Amino acid sequence: MDLMGYSINKCANKYQTNTEYDFDLTFDILLEASNEVQFDKGYENTSLIEMDYWDLVIQNIQRKYEENDIDRYYLSKEDPYLLLRVAVENPGIQDAEIYWDITRTIEAGYISQVDLFHPIEPRYKTILVTEGKSDQTVIQKSIQAYRPHLLKFFTFINRENGYSMNGTGNMKKFYNDLVSIGITNNILFLFDNDTAGRVAYNELVKKEVPPNFKIAILPNLDCLKDSIIIGPEGQSTYDVNEYASSIECFLDFSKISSPITFRWISYDDKKKRYQGRIENKKELNDTIDSIGTKPYDNSKIMILLNRLFEVIKE
Repeated sequence: MDLMGYSINKCANKYQTNTEYDFDLTFDILLEASNEVQFDKGYENTSLIEMDYWDLVIQNIQRKYEENDIDRYYLSKEDPYLLLRVAVENPGIQDAEIYWDITRTIEAGYISQVDLFHPIEPRYKTILVTEGKSDQTVIQKSIQAYRPHLLKFFTFINRENGYSMNGTGNMKKFYNDLVSIGITNNILFLFDNDTAGRVAYNELVKKEVPPNFKIAILPNLDCLKDSIIIGPEGQSTYDVNEYASSIECFLDFSKISSPITFRWISYDDKKKRYQGRIENKKELNDTIDSIGTKPYDNSKIMILLNRLFEVIKE
């Protein structure tokens, strides 16, 4: 639900009090009353959408605020996704399986069973834009392997149809083009964690970003802090985070035999920073198909996926 735009913070912004009642039921009061429903008192089969659960919430509000004017119909016009998101914040059901039982809705004729099964609406999906094709492939395969239930919330651009976005320059141009035409889809731009990516990222975040646009950068990795790097003065060790990290750094290094090595390839005179790259790029890309197999060290991939999910729900 966070990926659909229903994080708890966004729900607080979406929530509207019912002006037909004198009592001002704020979002904070609603959330508090919901969290106080105790599921260890015989409510295990309580519906989180039908009003039986919300009767318990309303009772908590009536008891705490001595407010009898409010009743079960106060929330009848509220977005059901918002109510569900509030309900699952309850500590008593953090690890429970949640079923959305809409039997009564179907029996009343408000919706047919045929209408229930349809693709995720575009407004709930995020288009992922990356610097290279391999970035997209790694992320798509990783979500499929480790978070398959979330794959339907992403759209990956088909790069076989003439889209040329390789490199930070093309990414920035594509970003500006989409902003200029006022596209309304949710879009996440993901930059490499190198000098060029950092420069582009810092430039774009300073602009007024439309609410449906998200900008992120590959997260830092502890394993890159003492990397072997080759430069004008020979071989040394260096923290290549923010200088030379690309999607290949999130793959399982144990799948290749050669030592992981980086190289300084250019110098940004304005920023006074070197730009680097990983030398094992091709070898690591050849291991992409092993994502999801066993044994496979997916720890770095999970850091990346969790970061993407966090950015989307912010």
